[in-house]
Amino acid sequence: MGDTQSTLSEILAKSHPRQTLIEHSREAVQHLLRFTTEFSSQIEHVAETVGISKNELSSRLFAAVWLHDIGKASRDFQARIKGESDALGIPHALLSTPFVLAAVPSVDNTPYEAAAVMSHHTPYYSGLYGTFTATNLKACYLWDTAWEFYQTLPTEHHRILGYDYPFPLPEPNQWDSHALVCLVRDAVSDYLPSKAREIFGLLIAAIHYGDWLSSGHRADWVYTVPEIAKRVQSSLEKYKNAPQDTFAKRVAPGIQSRAAATKEHLLLIAPTGSGKTEASLLWAGNQQSKRLVYLLPTRVTSNAMYNRIQGYAEDLTGLAHGTAGLVIGEKEGYDSKAFQSRLYHSTFMQPATVATVDQILLSKFNWNQWGLVETNAMQSAIIFDEIHAYDLYTLGLILNTVRELASRGTRLCFMSATMPDFIKESLTNLLIPFGGHTLVDCPEAKDEQRHCLFVQDKPLEDALPDIEQAFQQKKKVLVVANTVDNACDMYRLIRDQIGQTHAMLFHSRFIEQDRQEREERIVEGNQKTSGFVAVVTQIVEVSLDIDYDVMFTQVAPVDALVQRFGRVNRKGQKGLVPVYVFQPDEGSAKVYGEELLNQAWELLKSPEYGSAIRQADELNLVKKQYPLDMWLRRAHLAQKEAEQKVRSIRRKLWQIQTLRFSDETEALWKLAQSRREQFPSFEVAPECFRDQIEKCEHPVERQKYVVRVPAYLIRQQPYNHPELSMLFADIDYNSEFGVTGGRG
Repeated sequence: MGDTQSTLSEILAKSHPRQTLIEHSREAVQHLLRFTTEFSSQIEHVAETVGISKNELSSRLFAAVWLHDIGKASRDFQARIKGESDALGIPHALLSTPFVLAAVPSVDNTPYEAAAVMSHHTPYYSGLYGTFTATNLKACYLWDTAWEFYQTLPTEHHRILGYDYPFPLPEPNQWDSHALVCLVRDAVSDYLPSKAREIFGLLIAAIHYGDWLSSGHRADWVYTVPEIAKRVQSSLEKYKNAPQDTFAKRVAPGIQSRAAATKEHLLLIAPTGSGKTEASLLWAGNQQSKRLVYLLPTRVTSNAMYNRIQGYAEDLTGLAHGTAGLVIGEKEGYDSKAFQSRLYHSTFMQPATVATVDQILLSKFNWNQWGLVETNAMQSAIIFDEIHAYDLYTLGLILNTVRELASRGTRLCFMSATMPDFIKESLTNLLIPFGGHTLVDCPEAKDEQRHCLFVQDKPLEDALPDIEQAFQQKKKVLVVANTVDNACDMYRLIRDQIGQTHAMLFHSRFIEQDRQEREERIVEGNQKTSGFVAVVTQIVEVSLDIDYDVMFTQVAPVDALVQRFGRVNRKGQKGLVPVYVFQPDEGSAKVYGEELLNQAWELLKSPEYGSAIRQADELNLVKKQYPLDMWLRRAHLAQKEAEQKVRSIRRKLWQIQTLRFSDETEALWKLAQSRREQFPSFEVAPECFRDQIEKCEHPVERQKYVVRVPAYLIRQQPYNHPELSMLFADIDYNSEFGVTGGRG
């Protein structure tokens, strides 16, 4: 072989710990074997969609995984991994591509496997590897060894899958890098059908499962959550025997038993604090798929639910949202092992994943790692919690996503304490072709009364004496404003009266570090023996498990108000507690629109002042807030708009490209949003934290200092720091008020 060649046993794929190419590849295809078993239904679906047999698709997956790292049998890579050279050379993913192209024939003239292997380290986009101009890639390899490894494909295929490799194994002949890249690019850019996403996404998922789990030596990897329904039921039995008489104890057993018995898609409508979360987990645990994805509107609620579901699924639970890496890093550290763990979390690989709904909606726009996210989601039972909490634009995206998921056999659950009829009807119509659904509501709670309603025809500021009096009576007081500015003003007035120790402010414009501190403090405030006042915005409405004594709130749409009410007397152990509703401020209309606010104000004035409100009364008010015919039409139009938008972006991305933030795709990037913002906003680090950020040892730690703010609060154009890879902005910030716009 000559002194420039190596034997197969000397070709390394990994150095820490040392692992040869043959060892890494054998471990990877063992993980692939588990993957094909666990994701069998998806493989069957994709095979049928593209018109090949399940065995043939399994062979294609095997070839892609077996050959994905053959490019490491190159001179430069081996010299670098053995510490003999710093030369980068040609990327090994590109060097693997000629072999995959030769070994696996195209489907419909499209080399999906070659494109997937080429992009297994850098997500595929139109310019991938376009700058390389090597005319003789063959000279880059330790050829005899690479050829020897290539020829093991049929033998290893038969050993693992138990049948012969179905294709011939010719010698590769595409050795010009530019021609190779163009060949793949021209094939995948030729107006691919929508089915291209399905086979390409599955290939990417299979390669990453094999590669990542092999690299992490995760022979212990678990694909499903074992006996989650049993664990939930065991916890409920302990709670059932507790002596306290709570609202949940009175109403939860009915909805939980009905949800657990449901095998179809589920619509679950029950009051706040009624045990819906456990009901949905019982439903999920009894589905055929033993994987779980739990979707929520906000990062705050996702963090809280992540901790809660860990009580049932332990370390099999993942967390996915924009700053989840910080939460995971603080728990698991910031070393390479923790970095791998963050990949598992962000791509829904964990058997149970808690995420913001944005993660799955953005995958539909070919956002980062979309193939893995979609493949894992489709294999899971998915719970959409707080389904009422989205505007029409995001709801349209959700409805479009629901249609795609249901068409692939994914089981879905939708939960809310205040699901308007138009959302219920929209979901019902969508699910009819896919087996329909079961509606589980909570008749046990219809006559329950936890609150008495006082509508005050004056501004929230006029409540200050009553708030101070409730505090002096050692009550836990919740003050809810519709805008950040108004919340800051109210907090300043209250703090000046009772002191900073006994009051807190919580809204969306705090850096992550301060947000986490407030998430903990609002729960701790609930447990104080002295008085405490929390001044908050809409951030309090969804899935926060707190039980305050009295509420003062600005008017909002009725469904939002009912969610707010659910944060006081949540457990129903305090008799009837007062909720005071005040006029909106000037900024409220920008948040909700004048139409909804005016309707809500008129509806709330109809009950007698100070009267007790039943759960049935609350649902009736929601029904009146959203007349069915009008809002059903609006939801249908929003879904159609979302469908057209997703289809258009996918077509411009050739179905399989990953959306990148660059000059060429900036317009697509702006289109591909999961939320429609009234004002443009940025995730930035305030300039005042520059020194602290520079001292962070790990890039993920820098997320502690990130905050999303509307553009109008930024004095100058944000600038990107190339070394820190962060966007900085000149904005006013302090830890008590957050981003203030000069108001702190």
